[in-house]
Amino acid sequence: MINSIPKQEIRVALEIILATPGFKRSPLLSRFLRFVVETTLDGYGHHIKEYTVGIEVLNKPQGFNPQTDASVRINAIRLRKMLAEYYQQVNDYTQIRIELPKGSYQPFFSQFAPKTDILSREPKQEETDEEDIVGVIPFTGFIHDSSLDFSISGFCEFLSKKLSLFQDVKVISFHSASRYMQEDGRMEHIGSALGVSYYLSGSIELGKEQLWISFQLMEAKTNSLIWSQQTEISLLSMDIMDAADNISGQIVSSLAGYSGLIHYHKLLDKNKIPTLSHKMENAIFWFYHYEVHHTRQLFYQAIQRLETVVAEDGNCALCWAVLAHLYADALIYNYPTQKNTLETAVAYVTKAFELDPDCQHAHLVQAWIHILLRNREAALVSLEKTNAINPGSSAFKALCSLGMALSGEYARSLEFLKQAKQLNPLPFWWMSLPELFIALKNQEYDKAVFFARKSSTPSGIFEHLFEMIGLYYLDDMAVLKDLVKVYHAKYPEGITFLTTALPGILQDDELAGTVREALQQIGQIESAISTG
Repeated sequence: MINSIPKQEIRVALEIILATPGFKRSPLLSRFLRFVVETTLDGYGHHIKEYTVGIEVLNKPQGFNPQTDASVRINAIRLRKMLAEYYQQVNDYTQIRIELPKGSYQPFFSQFAPKTDILSREPKQEETDEEDIVGVIPFTGFIHDSSLDFSISGFCEFLSKKLSLFQDVKVISFHSASRYMQEDGRMEHIGSALGVSYYLSGSIELGKEQLWISFQLMEAKTNSLIWSQQTEISLLSMDIMDAADNISGQIVSSLAGYSGLIHYHKLLDKNKIPTLSHKMENAIFWFYHYEVHHTRQLFYQAIQRLETVVAEDGNCALCWAVLAHLYADALIYNYPTQKNTLETAVAYVTKAFELDPDCQHAHLVQAWIHILLRNREAALVSLEKTNAINPGSSAFKALCSLGMALSGEYARSLEFLKQAKQLNPLPFWWMSLPELFIALKNQEYDKAVFFARKSSTPSGIFEHLFEMIGLYYLDDMAVLKDLVKVYHAKYPEGITFLTTALPGILQDDELAGTVREALQQIGQIESAISTG
């Protein structure tokens, strides 16, 4: 029985559907439907993934990568459409209804309701937030000199592959997009035909001394422009391929990632929470808002929501990694949880690796855990691995920069920070911390105060903290005492906690000693103020 429906009745309904003219004309979709139905009836529905459909139905080779080949998703869209068209014509309520829900390859079976009954029912709430899928369509262009070693289609394929390195978006293969443009080419159909939410288009003009590229990000359903940019690069001091690599890096980092344009317009409103079924959307949404606003309330909201998401469906490496990141941060920000915080972070990042050994966020969190445990060398290995998985992600570059600074690798930290800023300036308050730590290390306390004020630290135990440390070493006691009063009123236990916790995560013993000394003295000032 499936949903209280006998399996034999489901198989009869399947054969009726496959005998219709539409399915008879499409052996591939017939094979697709039969495979998912029979696999589910055999009790293995939870094993049906995009990869298995590609191998078993589309005869893809072993090692087939669904992230770069959208053929399974495209045919799933076609199958859902054909099933919907079939049921629009059927008015036999003795029949079983077979559906393939969005975002899943496991079919759902129900007793088919006739049209008259459907109209009388209370309308079902529709989930409006869909998974972000992007495609690069062939750029137009002109190469002035045929001797120049440059392919416009090759550049587009390179761009598509770079986008596919980001965990937060799915990318259809450039081959699929090119084939669509050759066979149909109508932009008003591109969303439904390719199953994409957005597409990137543009033009290239190449001369011996100059490269011009313009590109636009379009919303596929409405064909409306979201973002456009034009770039011109001189080739007098740069190779063509280096210039193309530089431009493509800037494009993909501006589009994808936690603060990329693909997500940004959704993330602006923190009240529009993704539905539970959209696991990756939840991970991105909550991590973004937590990193930008960094409030205690938002921390607990993110924990609660993502725990609910993985309880509903634990098959999302990014959700587990973000949860692990939150639990690791709880140790840094002194947020008590109902679980053993460090053990939970370790367990959750282990779960993320089980689902995806190349989960970039999981490698970052593993580095964070090593820093908390003072495993400096292991932390450096994890940070380098994090960067290597997708060097085009500005957000992870910036987080690696911070991790390198905490680990005492200041030159590497500045290198990552420079690259992050070149790729895509980010709104995160901690972007100034690497330069701040280096200023403290070099005893440049004016610079330390400058970077502390620049960081716009949100409410929490780190608010005003680094400014107070700089003011202490500048011996500006009048301003320091006023700031200590403000800090103590907001966070009476903050200095006591951080006097031990902050030096504990700084792997450079000299810098840790500098910070500890300042915090101990600030603690004495705080004590005198509170008792006076």
